[in-house]
Amino acid sequence: MAAVASSTAAAAAKDKSQQQVESLSMLSPFDIALVYDKDGQTCGHRLAFEELLDRCRSHASHGAVTCPTCELAIAMVRDEAALDPASQTVTLKHGRLTYELTLPDEGAKPNSHASSWLHMGSSSGASAPKTVQARIAQALGLNAADMKILHKGKVLFPSPTNRSEEEINELLLSHSQPLHGKPQLLVMGTSEKDQLPKHGTSQHAAAGLWSKFMTFSQRVIVATLHVSISIVLSILQKIYDFAMPLLKRNEEQQPASASRRRD
Repeated sequence: MAAVASSTAAAAAKDKSQQQVESLSMLSPFDIALVYDKDGQTCGHRLAFEELLDRCRSHASHGAVTCPTCELAIAMVRDEAALDPASQTVTLKHGRLTYELTLPDEGAKPNSHASSWLHMGSSSGASAPKTVQARIAQALGLNAADMKILHKGKVLFPSPTNRSEEEINELLLSHSQPLHGKPQLLVMGTSEKDQLPKHGTSQHAAAGLWSKFMTFSQRVIVATLHVSISIVLSILQKIYDFAMPLLKRNEEQQPASASRRRD
C-alpha cells in the first residue's frame, strides 16, 4: 500500500510539474521569475511573476517568501530575460525582496504570448514599455499613479521638479545598477489588486453606509412593532379581565329584574 501511495504521489507531482512547464511556456521571459536565496543560490525553479507577487502579498505580514516547489527562502528575484548578458537591467528593492528586471529594447516585439506589460508602451500592445518606471510598475503589479521610486531617501518618481518621463527614465537608468552589492533604488507602492477603484469610490462608500442605515432602521422598526404589539395585547387582556366579570354580573341581574317586573 505504501508503495502504491508513493507511486501515486510521484505521478501527481510529475503531472503538476508538467502543467507548470506548459503554463510557463506560454509566457514571455520577461514574465518568468527565477528565485535566489540570500547567498545568491538559485533553486532552479521557475515560476510566473504573477504567482510570485501573489505569494509576496500572502506573506506580507508574516514569514519569508518561499519557493512554492522547494520552500527556498527567497531574497532575490530576476526575470528570465536577464540571463541574456546583452540585456539591460534595473535592480531595485521592493518589500523584502531585491528584483532585477530586464528593460525591453524600444520597439521590441516578443512572441504573441508576451503578457500585459506590452500594453504599457502602447494601447495596442505593439511595442514594449519605453521607460524604467513603466516596466517596474507592470512587473511588480503596482499602480503607476501611486508608485514612488526613491534613491537615498530622495523621490525620483514621481518627479517633485516636474521632470519629463524621458528625464526621469534617464535618471533612474543612472542608478539602475547595484552599488556595493546593494540596489540603489527603493520602490514603494500598492498592488493594483489591493486597491479600491478610484471612480465611484465615494458612491460605493455612501451606498454601503445607506445599506447599513436601512438595515439598522428595519431592525429598530421591527423591534418597536414587537414591543407595541405586546403592550397593546397586554392592555386588551387587562380590559378583558376587568370587563368580563361585569358583563357576567349584568347578565345575571337582567333575568331577575325582568321577573320582578312581571310580578
